[in-house]
Amino acid sequence: MHICLSQIFPYKLLFPNKERRAAVLHFNHVQALKVRGFRQGAPEALSLLTIEYAQNSENDPAGEIVLHFAERKAMALKVDAIEAQLTDTGGRWSASSRPKHPAASYPW
Repeated sequence: MHICLSQIFPYKLLFPNKERRAAVLHFNHVQALKVRGFRQGAPEALSLLTIEYAQNSENDPAGEIVLHFAERKAMALKVDAIEAQLTDTGGRWSASSRPKHPAASYPW
């Protein structure tokens, strides 16, 4: 399975000086997906805050990637290995402020 997220805004992750960019994030080798806070079938722009990875074991590249978005939304991807691509889809623009979101941890 492949997961492709379009129109994400990797704000704090890549651009700490109050800039934003629209991007597409694509993951390969996805075996399962869990989501929290999304409405099914409702397309929306996402503000990506952090990415976490927990490896199953030291000798096994499989594990879980958790994407944390604004508004307490999250996706957990069970993967065989990490293979991802982040692509800009347009220019950058200035934002008036940096977002302030509480640290999030989502027990699945």
